[in-house]
Amino acid sequence: MKLSIPRKTLNITQIQNGGFEPMGVITKIGLNDINIDNYIITALDKKTSFKFTDLNKKSPAGNKYLGAGGITAVYGIKLNSLDENLPIEYKKILNKHGDKLILRIVEGSRIGKIKNDVSIGDIDTSNDEQSEFIKMWGTHKSMFPNNIIDLFLYGDILLDGNYLGYYTITRIYGDEKIIQNLDFNKRMLYLKNLYRFLIKLQDNGLTYRDLKIGNAGIDLGTLDYIVIDYDDVTIMNPENLSDLTKKTRIHYSIGTYAPIYILENIKQINIDMQYDLLYLYGLFDIIQYMFKKEDFLEKKYISGISRLFEFIKDIERICYPMYNLMSCIKNNKTIPENCKAFIKSINYMYERSNKNDIINKIKNIGDFINNSNITNYDLDSILIVLLCYILYPLVIDNYEEASKYSRQENYKKIINVLDIILKKTISDNEPEYNPDYENYRQKYLKYKTKYLKLKNSF
Repeated sequence: MKLSIPRKTLNITQIQNGGFEPMGVITKIGLNDINIDNYIITALDKKTSFKFTDLNKKSPAGNKYLGAGGITAVYGIKLNSLDENLPIEYKKILNKHGDKLILRIVEGSRIGKIKNDVSIGDIDTSNDEQSEFIKMWGTHKSMFPNNIIDLFLYGDILLDGNYLGYYTITRIYGDEKIIQNLDFNKRMLYLKNLYRFLIKLQDNGLTYRDLKIGNAGIDLGTLDYIVIDYDDVTIMNPENLSDLTKKTRIHYSIGTYAPIYILENIKQINIDMQYDLLYLYGLFDIIQYMFKKEDFLEKKYISGISRLFEFIKDIERICYPMYNLMSCIKNNKTIPENCKAFIKSINYMYERSNKNDIINKIKNIGDFINNSNITNYDLDSILIVLLCYILYPLVIDNYEEASKYSRQENYKKIINVLDIILKKTISDNEPEYNPDYENYRQKYLKYKTKYLKLKNSF
């Protein structure tokens, strides 16, 4: 695959060591207020460079950074200088976002040696982690151009001349805080775009390993869903994910949350699971944040939202212990003795939940959601229908039924209902129609014309 972005080795210089921090990259760089302006990130040919910005506000033990993961460090940076020999279109887009860039560093590498730079239009033949990742990114970016992060640069990164790991540079997108403060219409549009993305995933036989509110991004211009925590095991073929599960921890392989039917398989020590609907609980995680009544800004819909929130609370009680259980499962993929209490508590909560109430409601509205007369119902009732329909696959405990309700046909029904909601909310915000308005308008124009003629005669 020919590169659409260049590969360059970068070197961070003028380093001052910081204090203790579990993330090794952050500790080694030691970014702090005193010398932040003196740091420079430079390509080895000296033609392209970046600087750290004041977005890096987290500062445990004197180390400043924007974010961190298990093996990654994330920094806010800005463009300082750019190689003039690069293609014009590439320079335009990098300059456009130049003051709001993100540097993501992955500590270490299986290869651990510096590679040559690779130009745009050439092929990276290194076959190391960096090369394999960028190939996957290029494939996914072409399949989901509006949902996968932009990348502007990638390659090895040095720290004062010593090998540190590898990096990618992307741009800043909206995060969960912005998503949770969208107005009602924008929340509905964002949710609609998320479902469009899930439909495209299914079209291509892929699943989303780590969907959750913390990894949800938003393009503020288009309101598209953005996969901001993108790496080589984020979007996967279910068969490949199954292979990964057999080689590493189930907890890591299945992402942050897992549907109930996966829990059942784990209890039976069965790792040959169906992974194509892995994102169901992550989808719930996003929706429950978007509809929590205490931070929902549109008070006029509070009645419907309050009723939906009662459903959400019951599912939430089942969802979060799942994460604790997965954290207990080790490489042998069996359930340790100290995790059995978790399973017992989950089963107890599951049996006490309103699962059957929700299931019955869904079955009763199966025809209703296909009814063209849905447009005649009040908005609160339509919201109840929508959220019940969305939540149903999350509370059932077998793959076959979850699969039946989490398919393109039903996702498209959800999009249709979102369109109805959007039309209703837009019409709610329009001024009440006055049949005499046009008469008043014509009279106003007539008197305005007379006034101007009179004024001009003096």
